[in-house]
Amino acid sequence: MPTATMLPEVAQVLRQSSIDQQHVVLPPNLDRDLYLKVNQVLTLYGAKWNRRRQAHVLPNADAYRELSTAIEVGAVQRKQTIQQEIGFFQTPEILAERLCTALPSIFGIDILEPSAGHGRIVQAALNLGAGTVTCVEPYAPNASHLRQRFAHRGDEVSVIEADFLSLQPEDLSTFDAVLANPPFQKGADIRHITHAMRFVRPG
Repeated sequence: MPTATMLPEVAQVLRQSSIDQQHVVLPPNLDRDLYLKVNQVLTLYGAKWNRRRQAHVLPNADAYRELSTAIEVGAVQRKQTIQQEIGFFQTPEILAERLCTALPSIFGIDILEPSAGHGRIVQAALNLGAGTVTCVEPYAPNASHLRQRFAHRGDEVSVIEADFLSLQPEDLSTFDAVLANPPFQKGADIRHITHAMRFVRPG
């Protein structure tokens, strides 16, 4: 990934900040323009402002280590966000529920959820009485999250770590319905929906 020199004033602010593996607490009373420059760097490493904690929250230990190295050497890596990298945008919970209720009936049916992300559609389907949900998720951290989140649901939820477009009905079986929020970049949504139709049982 390409690197860029960190602005000296940004590096100075970050070196004066209190930083641990979870939080970045900036010095108080920063000039707004300077704050925006600092926030732009923090965003590259996945840090998000949390009003309750009064700190920027880092997503994981890797982000902490990468940010610490950037501050030390005075250079940042221009990283893609997870949204840019794999087209992952979490489905709002209210929309996940509306998607499930668009079915004539969800009770007891078998559902496929390709590109399942963090499982919001999966959870909504289970809450509304779905029988089983098969998740396909290509991004390893998301697949791991799904396994942990639904480990207590036993045979109701299965997680397959794979590119959905690489799978065929004979690999997974067919289903009563497919519920999905596919990636949209470069027409990926059309490819996913067209492919998903092959997994729906006749009728």
